[in-house]
Amino acid sequence: MAECYVRLGNTAEALKYLSALKKNRFTADAYAKETKADAGLSKEQLLDAVLLERKRELALEGLRWYDLKRTTRPAITHSSFGR
Repeated sequence: MAECYVRLGNTAEALKYLSALKKNRFTADAYAKETKADAGLSKEQLLDAVLLERKRELALEGLRWYDLKRTTRPAITHSSFGR
């Protein structure tokens, strides 16, 4: 929902949903710092923050590739020992 609200220009609602996701993952102090930092983000920065949070939340569910294709983000590349 946060991504939808950012894309529609409703950043207040997007921040509400983004904060709800972060609340369960951070300690109280870290959560306060995160929400304060998120409040000053531009629309593009907020969208990046939402997509980064989605990446973290769905890390082990195998959906990252679909998100990258859907949002036309660069592909994931991994290197081993600098190769």
